[in-house]
Amino acid sequence: MAHGRGTRQVRRQTILYIAVLVLGMVALPSTGQAHPGDNGAPEIPQRIIEVPSTALAAPGLADSIALLSPNIPSHARAAPPGSACDKDIDTTSTIDGMIHIAAVDTGICDNADIDIYVGSDGNNYVVIAGRGEVAWTHINVTNPAAPFIVAQYVWTRAARRTSSPDIKTFRQVTDDGTKDYVALSTEIGGNNSTCGLFIFDVTNPANAIQLSRTSESGVWCSVHNSYIETDDNGNGTHVYITANSSADLRVYDIANSPANPSNPGKVGTYQRQVRGFFGSVFDDIYVHDVTVENGTVYASYWLDGLDMLSSSLLRGGEVVNETETNLGGVTNIDPVDFPSDNPFLTHHAFPNEAGTLVSLQDEIEINSGSAPVQLWTTGGNPVDPVDSLVQGTDVPVLPAHNLDVNYAIDGSQLYVGWYKGGLQSWTLDETGFDRAAPPTPPRTASIYHQAQTEVADRDYGGAWGVRTAVIGDETYSFVSDRSFGLLIGCSTCTATFGTINGTVTDSSNGGPPIEGATVSADTGQNGLTDADGFYELTDVPSGIRTVTASAAGYATQQQPTTVTDGGTSVVDFTLDPEPLPSGFGTVKGTVRDAGTGARLGGALVVTDTGEQGITNNGGKYNIKDVPEGNRTLTVSLVDYFPKDKPATVTAGQTTTVDFDLVPG
Repeated sequence: MAHGRGTRQVRRQTILYIAVLVLGMVALPSTGQAHPGDNGAPEIPQRIIEVPSTALAAPGLADSIALLSPNIPSHARAAPPGSACDKDIDTTSTIDGMIHIAAVDTGICDNADIDIYVGSDGNNYVVIAGRGEVAWTHINVTNPAAPFIVAQYVWTRAARRTSSPDIKTFRQVTDDGTKDYVALSTEIGGNNSTCGLFIFDVTNPANAIQLSRTSESGVWCSVHNSYIETDDNGNGTHVYITANSSADLRVYDIANSPANPSNPGKVGTYQRQVRGFFGSVFDDIYVHDVTVENGTVYASYWLDGLDMLSSSLLRGGEVVNETETNLGGVTNIDPVDFPSDNPFLTHHAFPNEAGTLVSLQDEIEINSGSAPVQLWTTGGNPVDPVDSLVQGTDVPVLPAHNLDVNYAIDGSQLYVGWYKGGLQSWTLDETGFDRAAPPTPPRTASIYHQAQTEVADRDYGGAWGVRTAVIGDETYSFVSDRSFGLLIGCSTCTATFGTINGTVTDSSNGGPPIEGATVSADTGQNGLTDADGFYELTDVPSGIRTVTASAAGYATQQQPTTVTDGGTSVVDFTLDPEPLPSGFGTVKGTVRDAGTGARLGGALVVTDTGEQGITNNGGKYNIKDVPEGNRTLTVSLVDYFPKDKPATVTAGQTTTVDFDLVPG
């Protein structure tokens, strides 16, 4: 069904936010590296960056209308503080022509968009936005096989629920040399959060300096996405900002005197007529995302297709007001979401290098036979559809997310972060997407190494954003996975392999060998130890690997190692025996919010003898091998008062202890 611009049925997807006071951010410069399978963040010092508290939006609006917006997709909500998440990654299933190189666990459960840049110091860096306590994670990828966290910037308690869905980097050549910058989009995640566009000087990425915070009043303060326009020398000149409101698109000068990253100057507004039922505040037809390439602005309207207009027109100092009868130099693409009767929710768009084609993506549609990614021409009257990626035929029946085309590397290659489906890559031209059989394009996968591989995992988990870059002589892909962090692949590298071997011994009684222990690499290779405790894994892909050893009656152990082409990496394990069950019982229970009764995930429950457990997303915990007798249990969770409870543990039995926590 075609959805006309004046007659379409509007499905409510209003997203409203509230601005509150913020005190600052905390920088966590890293001293180490997070490896796959290591769920903990490095122990690193903290440093406070002050954030001005002026020009904040008025509070109270979001709370009063929350019940009017029940259908906000799960991607639009930050994970609750302390929630647990799946940190498993699958590095064995890869897309054609792409091999797994490395991965970095950011230590959080809700990573967002990603960007990559070459710093003024000559190093390559990836930045990944966070949606909650962490603002962003800064990672050195100069050696893609050995990435490491340089810094992780975390909101202070006063702003701990701020959502940072988008992040962009840019540079400028100044009198003081070349400077590197991060533009961070922030939107309201509830009380204790801030909003607006923050710009930081990251010339020293371990010591970011806040330069400015750009915000406007009302719901427009919640900035969802941004894009940096550059000049012919690659210097950032203007930032385009979108928010989930009817006053759709803003342009700020960040380069021309007196405007600069410390003092952005507003130079343009693109504003649609209001169609939302509630008027100018609650308008469904807003710009969700924006891309600016070769002087053309591609404004993705959530419920009204794609608008294309000249960037010079938009930053001319006037309000460009598109109307139903007068497009004012604006070209519109109105895609069809088939076979359903729902409108196409235009989430993101990206053109080809020539600007003759543009790919559009709908994030919400997950029905077999629908076309969530569509390819359109940009010229002609009317513009025409060229091709579509059809779910259940071309791609998995799963939601898609952000798009990317790297003109300098492969301008005809469209990359898609396909959420739970992982990374995808399609070659395209004026005739459509190339569906030739492998090893030629398309390069696509049902699952590509990412955290959300289980059926029960959220559809909107997995790959959020993707960037590509040439480092050395090779072309790499960098994917931000919502639950895990950074995943790195290579499309030009020759696959190389090495060997891992070693021994597994008992930590007690002088370290006798353990026969029959299972040893596995995170790339899928596994084997058993012999009578001497020896194991060997062959044909392990080169790179940083995590090796796991387990045996009945022993605590499982993991170790990182680096596998080189043709080399042998020795990894020995000394396993600790598990406590004997005699004289021990189990304690289990549920942790809830005392006021709402909501089950609380991520709560830490500890016994007075040191055993501990963490509640799952259903608020349940289970602690085994607790010494019998009268015990005291303590539960703690961020934003709640801790609580103690007594428990009598009986050997061989299970004791139930529930907790109701009071918000703190």
